[in-house]
Amino acid sequence: MSGYCEPRITNFEYSYYMGDKTLIIPIIDNVINWAAPEQIENLVSYKYDTKCEVFSFGMLLWELAFERIPYQGWDAQKIKDHVLKNNRENIDSIKNEKVYEDYFEIVKNAWNQNPKDRDQFTTVFNKLEQLAFSYYNNGISLNLTSKFAHHFTTKPTDELELRSESKIVD
Repeated sequence: MSGYCEPRITNFEYSYYMGDKTLIIPIIDNVINWAAPEQIENLVSYKYDTKCEVFSFGMLLWELAFERIPYQGWDAQKIKDHVLKNNRENIDSIKNEKVYEDYFEIVKNAWNQNPKDRDQFTTVFNKLEQLAFSYYNNGISLNLTSKFAHHFTTKPTDELELRSESKIVD
């Protein structure tokens, strides 16, 4: 996370080239929490693609909202059985907040059992951007900086709001 609370992607230990066979058997316990059903079902032979990434990104979005690892405390077999039966992590514990309803519609779409039914990454990012801007434009502050303030020496919230406002105008 940068000083402006912007995420930075790191740790490519479990990354793949597009089209590679997944071959995740030795490390399945480390990645199954985010793995797409088609990956889990065909551990050795599935050719990795962007639809797997969209599913994993949906799991990451869930993780960010709930601030915990998906399926925490579950063993690999329990996760496999759960996901292959078209079940996912629970999203019902956050209610009555419109931002989360819209946010979780994006997550649910990323979690489609059939990879062909998942949005493409550009669509996911566009929806997230539209969601963020619609809430900002309606005067709803997500107060993200206050949540992370104790982790960073960062610019004041007002400066971050101005920075966001300038991006909206562009």
